[in-house]
Amino acid sequence: MGPGSPSAGRWNHLVCVLAALLFALPVSEALAQAPGGFVEKQTDTAVRPLWTAAQIQAFLPQRGKFTFPAPYNTEGIRLTNASDCTGGSTA
Repeated sequence: MGPGSPSAGRWNHLVCVLAALLFALPVSEALAQAPGGFVEKQTDTAVRPLWTAAQIQAFLPQRGKFTFPAPYNTEGIRLTNASDCTGGSTA
């Protein structure tokens, strides 16, 4: 079976498919166990209202771990705040 033979192409294809499955399995398992959040269908048309500055300040700490309010209920971590941006970029 040389590098240009048809069976070599099938073998390479099989190896690629198996490698993709091996890499995808841990990701899908992690997503299935993720806390909070929700899944929307592509056809959903629900529109949620934007949060006001006061609503955001109510759940967002100066720094550290926090949980987004319903319907999201996902965890976030705030790394920086306005005091970190003294006239420059925080990037």
